[in-house]
Amino acid sequence: MCASCTVYSFYSLTSAVLSSFQTAKYFLKSKGSTAASYFTRPDILQTPVSPSLVKNICSSAKMYKNELRNKQMKLNAELSAVALSKRHMAFQTAAAATRLREKLSNALSASIRNRV
Repeated sequence: MCASCTVYSFYSLTSAVLSSFQTAKYFLKSKGSTAASYFTRPDILQTPVSPSLVKNICSSAKMYKNELRNKQMKLNAELSAVALSKRHMAFQTAAAATRLREKLSNALSASIRNRV
């Protein structure tokens, strides 16, 4: 496979994206044409590009980036919460170990005093 080919992982696509794929495929099948033949222009350099198509592509890309950013922020928040709870647990464990050490040293001191 060449480096410029795009491979889609269907596990990461949302149902809205998959639905739009199916809609586009159905539309093109019903017309009996391919995407290249349906969207072709007589003179590629001279004929204008549809502004609504450009707007839709830009807004779609923006929505996708926002969705990715929101997912990343949510994941980062969850990871920081887990890290914080691990730090808290480590702190509690260290404090418990310190208290136990103090109790043992006090008990050892008391037993030594009782022997004398």
